[in-house]
Amino acid sequence: GGYGEATGTVSIEVTDDDAGTLTLPSSTVTVTEGTTTTFDVRLSEEPSATVTVTLAQPSNADVKVDTDTGTNGEQNTLTFTTNDWNTARSVTVSAAEDGDADDDSASISVTASGGGYGEATGTVSINVTDDDQGTLTLPSGTVTVGEGGTTTFDVRLSEEPTGPVTVTLVQPSNADVKVDTNTTDTGEQTTLTFTTTDWSTARSVTVSAAEDGDTDNDSASISVTASGGGYGEARGTVSINVNDDDAGILTLPSGTVTVTEGNTTTFDVRLSEEPTGSVTVTLAQPSNAD
Repeated sequence: GGYGEATGTVSIEVTDDDAGTLTLPSSTVTVTEGTTTTFDVRLSEEPSATVTVTLAQPSNADVKVDTDTGTNGEQNTLTFTTNDWNTARSVTVSAAEDGDADDDSASISVTASGGGYGEATGTVSINVTDDDQGTLTLPSGTVTVGEGGTTTFDVRLSEEPTGPVTVTLVQPSNADVKVDTNTTDTGEQTTLTFTTTDWSTARSVTVSAAEDGDTDNDSASISVTASGGGYGEARGTVSINVNDDDAGILTLPSGTVTVTEGNTTTFDVRLSEEPTGSVTVTLAQPSNAD
């Protein structure tokens, strides 16, 4: 047909259907409140051109991402070229201190553009370990109770717990002093419960002191511990002072002492009960000089 010598070349370009992917941490990245940590970002394969990876700041404002700590502020992009694409890039995550004792979390959305990575996306999950340990707010000074009476003191939590908190008070070794966290129930109760909804409400504790047979002021101490809700290490001591209501008296002859003129006689002086220290008894000479 007249085409016996016709020839030519057709050039074929093959478009790869594999999109590059981002290699991100396979598990949650943990950072302690008030500190920083790092994680790496890599490309899965050589790009066709420069790739820019962008990390979105988390919605949790306490957690920040920075791709270049040597520059002021938080940078949020990484650049990979065809020459250094296989070098991992380090990303710094920081967690600010907050006012509660809760662990926290955040997520970082990661996207890429250019070099065959236009569809590459991912998410890095962040866990923030809280460094705040809840403490118990107890009386700052000694609690005083009168012998035979009762008084109260308050127990509070320092901050919102992560779950229910049980506070336990140990009965004093001084058996005359008793603690009761619920006077409407029979016997002495020794626990208090705080929840995440009522944690800011103080709990009242009643202290009672029994009568004893001496005139001494007394003392006792109450050990207090907590468990649960971020308060597992919280503990303290409440010091109790017992004011004795007994005043010692002198036991003297109940009737008139008789002595014959020119002679002598005796009478006894006694203390009614054990004193708190040495007692000096003074006898005044009679107005009758004989």
